[in-house]
Amino acid sequence: MKAFVGSLAFYPLAFLSGMIIAILIIVIAPFSQNNAYKLGIYWAQFSMFLLKNLCDLDYEVEGAENIPKSPCVIAIRHSSAWEAIAQVLFLPRQSWVMKRELIYLPIFGLAWILLKPIAINRKAGKTAVSQVIEQGKEKIKKGMFVNICPEGTRMPEDQIGRFGQSAAILAQEAGVDILPVTHNAGRFWKRRGVLKRPGKIKVIIGAPISGNNKHYHELTKEVKDWISTNKPN
Repeated sequence: MKAFVGSLAFYPLAFLSGMIIAILIIVIAPFSQNNAYKLGIYWAQFSMFLLKNLCDLDYEVEGAENIPKSPCVIAIRHSSAWEAIAQVLFLPRQSWVMKRELIYLPIFGLAWILLKPIAINRKAGKTAVSQVIEQGKEKIKKGMFVNICPEGTRMPEDQIGRFGQSAAILAQEAGVDILPVTHNAGRFWKRRGVLKRPGKIKVIIGAPISGNNKHYHELTKEVKDWISTNKPN
């Protein structure tokens, strides 16, 4: 019963706090990108607080020592809304590759734009890949990690989706590694579910994967294999 009531209570509290944070980002971002980004972190922290106290859902991270000090491409498993919120808490300052539709949301969309994501039209094919590569290299040069969900959309917990090539191509053209990240968030917060199961989400951050002397198809497969093999139960 607590999980059901807590799950229902989570959404209005997360939405209202998110709206306040979005408005603050819109006000602050033109003057300080760093402080605007920190506001996003505060909202993620509050969301995790709500999940822990309302739904008995916590998380742990393994492999944080694998995060390089220099920017790289992050390839993260996508099975839940949870990782979209929580990743700013355990990964460095980043720019997200995200679907363009999100920037059209009232208030939230403007806040997203001001946080400088790479907003793509997922139906644009090669044009979208070119956009990720061009803008991604600029972000990396500015000292930001670029976060990509290679599956492109949330997948059921027991399935690994087809991996796109943009993470591998960007990493090779920018001359950086890929940091693979996997987790089992979909087990507790399903991609189309409201109910949050109590428990502890496990996140595993792998050692950076180099793309040197590899075809981007080979690099993509190596990243996918690592994420598939190391995904927690």
